[in-house]
Amino acid sequence: MGTVKFETCSRCGSVDVKNNVYIKRGEPMRIYVECAKCGSFIARYTLTKYTSDKPYESLLKNLRKERFLGSRSAAKIIEEFSVPVSEAFEHIKKLRETLKEKRKVEEIIVELEKT
Repeated sequence: MGTVKFETCSRCGSVDVKNNVYIKRGEPMRIYVECAKCGSFIARYTLTKYTSDKPYESLLKNLRKERFLGSRSAAKIIEEFSVPVSEAFEHIKKLRETLKEKRKVEEIIVELEKT
């Protein structure tokens, strides 16, 4: 089973964040998480896939981008969308409320890498 937690600012303790999305051709998309309260840097994520609140549109864009890679790639992309994103999002929100994760993201990552 996984875990879920809010990003927390180490400077002021706020969980209110802004996602600054950096997109550059030929590079993976990067998300720089900023504290909405004090403006501090919290974290950076590198994405390989992106799905918006309109998952069908995201699926079509991914398929269009991958069309030259063959049917196996297309099948994998379709498989990733077999569970609606909204259902997964609701599940994650429920996990967040029940688990009450206290560890830092770095601690969770290190622990998962050990297993």
